[in-house]
Amino acid sequence: VSQSLTTLEKPENKDHPLRPLLRKKQRENKGETIKAQLITGVQRPPRYSLLLRDLLKKTKASHPDYNDLVNALSLMNQVNSGINLQTGAVLD
Repeated sequence: VSQSLTTLEKPENKDHPLRPLLRKKQRENKGETIKAQLITGVQRPPRYSLLLRDLLKKTKASHPDYNDLVNALSLMNQVNSGINLQTGAVLD
């Protein structure tokens, strides 16, 4: 996908049939490019892990939510690992 978008953005491809659609969608999304929209889905999960890690540091082990935070952090780490593997596979 990334390579395709990069190709479409090259000046020599300004007449590509998809360019008007991409420009329209960019206007609809407050100027945010499709590349920026796609990368958001990859950047957000690591932030959740950081948030959960910080919450866990500030939560006493005796707190009723402590074990749920531990489980949530573990799950988010698994999600992030999966994203990293998939992203690596796409980039290779």
